[in-house]
Amino acid sequence: MEISDRLERIENDLAEIRRMLSERPDSVVEDDEKYGVQQAKSTWYGKHENEISYAIIGCAIEVHRELGPGLLESLYEDAMCYELRQAGLAFERQQRVPVKYKSVLLSTPLKLDLIVEEKVIVDNKAKQTVTAFDKQALLTYLRLRNVRLGLIVNFHELKLVDGVFRIVNGLTE
Repeated sequence: MEISDRLERIENDLAEIRRMLSERPDSVVEDDEKYGVQQAKSTWYGKHENEISYAIIGCAIEVHRELGPGLLESLYEDAMCYELRQAGLAFERQQRVPVKYKSVLLSTPLKLDLIVEEKVIVDNKAKQTVTAFDKQALLTYLRLRNVRLGLIVNFHELKLVDGVFRIVNGLTE
């Protein structure tokens, strides 16, 4: 495929994503099927975290293959939601996680990019480098939600495999 053909395809895809974004409700947490929770029981129900993570990584590879690096994180998240839906994976987007300090509920809840099948947290990134802080933050999210596996997916890598990091919280193989 020539570069001009690929650029035209990317421009068409971006136009479609922009159209989808313009239809999004203003609220941060969407409840409808298009942008939030898939209500139907998925074909992945009961699968191990590792199986689910392989499918998620496959979705991320497809997004990266189509869009490439250099876009905004929110666009990659939109595209990931599309791919997860196509793969039959149930997910929640921008889910709020209340944070308690001792016995006090803090006023600003965390928002997770994606939680897939209630078993894997996906933290999408679109930045030059994933830091140790990013990895530690995801581990904190895993502990707060009592989830055993998280993925950081940095779409700004030339090869996506260099931008995928598995973070575990007591996961047994």
